[in-house]
Amino acid sequence: MATTMKIVFILCLFLGVSGFGVSSDNLATADHQQATETSELFDEVKVNEDEFGQKDVSSELIDEQEFSETGNPRVARSSNSNKPPNRPNDMASGSVYVRWGHTECPEYSTLVYPGVAAGSSWGSAGGGTNTLCLPHDPVYDSPVAGVGTSRAALYAVEYQIDSFPLRNSREWHDVPCAVCKAPRSVQLMVPGKNVCPSDNWTWEYSGYLMAERTRSNHKRSTFICVDRSMRTVTRTDGNGRYRGSLDLVESMCISSGGGLPCGPYRDGYELTCAVCTQ
Repeated sequence: MATTMKIVFILCLFLGVSGFGVSSDNLATADHQQATETSELFDEVKVNEDEFGQKDVSSELIDEQEFSETGNPRVARSSNSNKPPNRPNDMASGSVYVRWGHTECPEYSTLVYPGVAAGSSWGSAGGGTNTLCLPHDPVYDSPVAGVGTSRAALYAVEYQIDSFPLRNSREWHDVPCAVCKAPRSVQLMVPGKNVCPSDNWTWEYSGYLMAERTRSNHKRSTFICVDRSMRTVTRTDGNGRYRGSLDLVESMCISSGGGLPCGPYRDGYELTCAVCTQ
């Protein structure tokens, strides 16, 4: 109300000065008084704007709250924020990959957790086809023991390598793994090469392409890139009856067609691989 009265007073003063004849001294005095009161008015309006602006932001934060199922606020942030919750800065982004056949992560990646490779038994008709990196400290929830025949089963995965002098000693040992987080958002596994596509990519590790053996009594599995060192889990040497298995993958070149292109791919050669990030 006070602000409105001052605006009316200034308008009247301005009209009085411009519409009637006055002396130069009175005009100067009026101009000075008008400038002073206008400045005070703008200062007061700015203070009011600051107060109302703060109140608007506060109410906006309250209106933008998201609530969990229990009714507790989960996140509160202004609608003009472009960052998702729990993302204080861009360093929170990245990609996650598994380093098979190793217990540690490369120099520029962070270890999420170490584990052991696990999968379905090589001769089982059911179960999953993928290989998992299981942590060493599982957490159960209301387990019921002794119902093995009506569940999907998970076993350790072993190296099943022969006729490959470089790594024959790894045969029948369990395969370790490490889950790693890289500060780069894109992750790529390159089959058939142990280098990255270009210098724009960061090399994480390289090794050999591996999967379940191609035999009539073996089941299909996913292809994974196993670190060249092929580390083993200690005290696991032994041919287990129930297990998953990993063998080297060979390229099949058939000149008459149906195989891989002959020339770049040599028949019977073990294929390499690389894991890269960008």
